[in-house]
Amino acid sequence: MCRLDWLKGNWVLALTLGLTVASCATQVGNQRAGSPIQPPISDPQPLAAQAPAPATTARVQAALGQLPLYFIKNQGRLDPGVAYYLQGRDTSVYFTATGLTFTLTEPGATGPEAGVRPVAFRPEAASAAPRQRWVLKLDFVGANPQVQPLGQDLTPAVVSYFKGPESQWRTGLQTYAAVVYPELWPGIDLVYSGTANRLKYTFVVKPGADPKQIKLAYRGATSVQLTDAGQLDVRTPAGGFADDRPYAYQESGGQRAEVATAYSVAAQDTAGEQAYGFEVGTYDTSKELVLDPVVLVYAGYIGGDDGEAGSGIAVDSAGNAYVTGITSSTQATFPVTVGPDLTYNGGFADAFVAKVNAAGTALLYAGYIGGSGEDRGFGIAVDSAGNTYVTGDTTSTEATFPVTVGPDLTFGFGDAFVAKISVVDVDGDGFTVAQGDCDDNNPAVYPGAPELCNGLDDDCNGAVDDLPECTDACPNDPNKTEPGICGCGVPDTDTDGDGTPDCTDTCPEDPNKTDPGVCGCGVDETDTDGDLTPDCADACPEDPNKTAPDVCGCGVAETDTDGDGTLDCFDTCPDDPNKTEPGVCGCGVADLDPDHNGVANCEQDLAVIALLVPKHLTLTAAKPQLTRTLRVILQNRSTDSEIIPNAETLVNLLHLTVDSLGPCAPPPLALTKPTAFPVKLKSKKSLTAVFSQTFDCANDPRRSTARNPSHADYRYTVALDHTVLDGNADTHPADDVCPRDPLGLDPNPDGTIVDQGCGGKKADGTLGAEVLTDVVVK
Repeated sequence: MCRLDWLKGNWVLALTLGLTVASCATQVGNQRAGSPIQPPISDPQPLAAQAPAPATTARVQAALGQLPLYFIKNQGRLDPGVAYYLQGRDTSVYFTATGLTFTLTEPGATGPEAGVRPVAFRPEAASAAPRQRWVLKLDFVGANPQVQPLGQDLTPAVVSYFKGPESQWRTGLQTYAAVVYPELWPGIDLVYSGTANRLKYTFVVKPGADPKQIKLAYRGATSVQLTDAGQLDVRTPAGGFADDRPYAYQESGGQRAEVATAYSVAAQDTAGEQAYGFEVGTYDTSKELVLDPVVLVYAGYIGGDDGEAGSGIAVDSAGNAYVTGITSSTQATFPVTVGPDLTYNGGFADAFVAKVNAAGTALLYAGYIGGSGEDRGFGIAVDSAGNTYVTGDTTSTEATFPVTVGPDLTFGFGDAFVAKISVVDVDGDGFTVAQGDCDDNNPAVYPGAPELCNGLDDDCNGAVDDLPECTDACPNDPNKTEPGICGCGVPDTDTDGDGTPDCTDTCPEDPNKTDPGVCGCGVDETDTDGDLTPDCADACPEDPNKTAPDVCGCGVAETDTDGDGTLDCFDTCPDDPNKTEPGVCGCGVADLDPDHNGVANCEQDLAVIALLVPKHLTLTAAKPQLTRTLRVILQNRSTDSEIIPNAETLVNLLHLTVDSLGPCAPPPLALTKPTAFPVKLKSKKSLTAVFSQTFDCANDPRRSTARNPSHADYRYTVALDHTVLDGNADTHPADDVCPRDPLGLDPNPDGTIVDQGCGGKKADGTLGAEVLTDVVVK
């Protein structure tokens, strides 16, 4: 008979929520609550043959139903890509940097025997209907690929796997109540936690971050659909689950305000990936936003995916429950692909032992005991110090069963075993095995101890000598012992000597650049014209107003002076909004044909040939006010008639002004003739415009003479504005003003200019004398 007397205080994980207490015994007996347990023999207390009290069984089963989810840190058990994992009866979840992997197992039978698999003494006698398994991936789309999941809220449960030879044991593994992905998207954290049958995930959107960044995608699902209730229904060949309708909120002043939110599901792509995100209503972007959906997946606390049966139960004086039994659930390795997963991981059935706290809110320890054969736990006892004793039978040989010390360590045919789970701090370092001490015989080894380069797992984190100085960080690079800037296998060479190694210098042969910029490596970012566009990308490198020739070319502005829609560089009449080329009459002159003879009237020519005013007036006491007339004679020198439609147009056309040469105000003018409009002024004909003017003031009482003309009182000017008629300027503007500049006389139309006081002779005999009125007061 092979007996295992001591398990060196180690224990392993295998408890499932589907555990059913088939037969068990308690140690409370007739003891009063809180009284010490008095074992009949030695320290451990024997198991009674009778079944436990119904209240005890009910309490233990209720306690199992209250256990939270435990996120177990991977320390060498699974694929290195797994940071944390969660084991359940029908579902296991693996947490990696790029997403989650769900291992779904087809639900088993229901009813009284649900979750209990018949166990024969020999493996070959077992018979159970196979249950299909399926692997489903959940990817973080567009997320930070360098994110490292972190465990949060350390639980009191530490986990050790005690199966097979000692080299395969894993002890002191920590468990957490949550796993956090910090800054998974810019400004957004993702937190996974769980209670009861729910795996909960929460997005924390920090102030200013955009929740539209959140995008996830399922791979391996047969369908991902929104239900009428707003849930996300995920289906696979092995069953499925639902993501409950999302709930979003913000908190302010201790109050929680709900924010409208819903799933946004995209169409499945050709690779079978089904992406989704969230549609979020209006909220205060200056405050934190929490998106709080729940996965209605049966996680099953800590457990396995096959049958289990409970055979023994014990309760200590503090109310903690101890359970032993048998399980055929295995610790699955990490699945690397989506689809069916039918891998079996060794051993037909193992014994397990578990401890649940009195409140039923925490699993203090649980684990496998076994080898490659069939191992069953039947009885369990606990002593006053809290050490647990398990007995059962096994068909595993000493090659795979974790034998340590005992009277017989050699396997026979089918042997009984006994194991002790110790809570004593053997080495006095302040930590027991149940608290994660991975070597309770060495006081220098305990959780949190300084890690040394000594070939030991000093801090009980599952890794030996995990310090940078303990190993060569570049073991395959003979030129490096640490990655440096460029990493192992890549020399930190700086070819161009600019201080930036070639591995991060995208212009490794250009000492003036570390990235191509606009112009590329080897080309300076010169900006000759200072328009902030380098010459290499500036098609007009010497024109500060252009980076491309556009329509007019470099150095020529895209100006449209007259606003006619044609740029000046193509407009041969750039100041004429009515023409883009001279036509018959030239720029500024419309090609008019008012008499419809087929010949354009290009000449717009009106001339002022006379400005007649009173030269001398005398005001007396008897006549302190005199009214006189002023005459402006206008001649049409064009080949066609001109139409003057009304008196206002005529006044604006002539623009007659009177200036006072002293303190007197200019006398008012009033047009008196012509009185009938419109007036048609035929070619070569003249029109006399008569104005009435009243004089009642003299600036200087003295008379002006030819020798002394400086005593004049009023000066007159006519400035003809032809544009008031048809918008076109006068073709011959030299004779539009009076008095006239003698050097600007225009010989149009027949070579003679008849001036009747518009440009009269000066005292020196030249034209251009001012038109003046002299008022004398007596």
